[in-house]
Amino acid sequence: GIGVLLDGLFGSFTGSTVSV
Repeated sequence: GIGVLLDGLFGSFTGSTVSV
C-alpha cells in the first residue's frame, strides 16, 4: 500500500501491509 513493501491489490488503497 502506501509506504510499505508488501501490498496487495487493495493494499494500495487501504495502505495495509499484506492485502489481496
